[in-house]
Amino acid sequence: MKEEEFALIERILDGETDLYAHFVTNYNKDIFQLAFQLTKDRELSEDLTQDIFVKGFLKLSSFQQKSQFLTWLYRIAYNLIVNELRKRKVIFSHFDDEVISHEEIDEIDDFFDKKETEHRYQKLDEALQTLSKDEYVLILFHYYEQKTIDEMAFITEQTAANVKVKLFRIRKKLYNIMRYE
Repeated sequence: MKEEEFALIERILDGETDLYAHFVTNYNKDIFQLAFQLTKDRELSEDLTQDIFVKGFLKLSSFQQKSQFLTWLYRIAYNLIVNELRKRKVIFSHFDDEVISHEEIDEIDDFFDKKETEHRYQKLDEALQTLSKDEYVLILFHYYEQKTIDEMAFITEQTAANVKVKLFRIRKKLYNIMRYE
């Protein structure tokens, strides 16, 4: 698929601009879902989805074929959505690096590896609602979209190490919320 997309992009850049509809058709749902997950606003998500595809088209010549097209488009989407939320005063927090012990990692991993019950799913859903937008987007990319650490780093313009630390902290936060409720 990757090579087919690269060939399609070359044709679009050579003037067959109507072929861009292929990407809109195939990735519209993915981009809309990301926007909706972060904004919780259907109309805004629809507007952002259109803006993302327009910006993707306008920046298509900067696509360097180092990633899949959808990953590149997610980066554009993430930046546009975050900027829009910041304009609307939705807070995105930042993390500092910290040392993490192996015991702490094992304890949290054990907690999340247990067989889930309906009650635990409900608690997890409630805990997810407490996350900031930037925390939630990392969970969304990692667990729901199954993006790699490197892809998430590319999309969010962070280092892979920073993404790993953030994911650990988010899991720890969820663990603490669920354990003590």
